[in-house]
Formats: sequence, structure tokens, C-alpha cells
Amino acid sequence: MIPLKEWEEIIEGNRYSTRTSVLIARGVDMPKSGHEEVDWNIFLYRTPDNRYFRVNLIPSGSRSHVLEPVGAIEALNLFGTLADRCVDLEDAFPAKNQDSE
Repeated sequence: MIPLKEWEEIIEGNRYSTRTSVLIARGVDMPKSGHEEVDWNIFLYRTPDNRYFRVNLIPSGSRSHVLEPVGAIEALNLFGTLADRCVDLEDAFPAKNQDSE
């Protein structure tokens, strides 16, 4: 599935936009919800100010797509599990590298 080119939400005063953020990884997850199994196409983004969010695109069923902010640790864990990394680790988590210099 192709990521949405333009999706923007303001959550708790922070702007999350797929247009201005970097897609750092993507993949498929199949969370189990009751008796239903649904493939989620997950896209992980980094904002220009190094916040992270995931977009879950659900291709079928009655559920809607979801944009959800995630912390840096959760983003790092998700980055490690998604099959298609769009950038390398250093580019995905630049703030972590600057802290260690």
C-alpha cells in the first residue's frame, strides 16, 4: 500500500503532517482484535523537530485509518520490526546520535 501524501493532524498542540515529515520505515502488521484479523499497513514518520508518529492504513473493513504519535523509544522499537526501512538508523534517529557526540 502507498502512504498517504497529505495527512495532517494537530494532537495535543503538536502538528503531525505526512507532507512535511520523513517516512523512515513501513511494513505490515496483523494485530488480532477479537475474532477479526486485519492487515495494517504501518508507516513510521519523523517530523522536522524529531517527533515520531505512525500511520496505520487499513485496506478493508469498517475501521478507519489512524495517525498516532509515538515516543522515540517506541519509534525505535517499531523501526526495528518493520520490514522496509526507508532511511538508515542514523537518519531516522538523528537526535540520539547528537546526544552521544
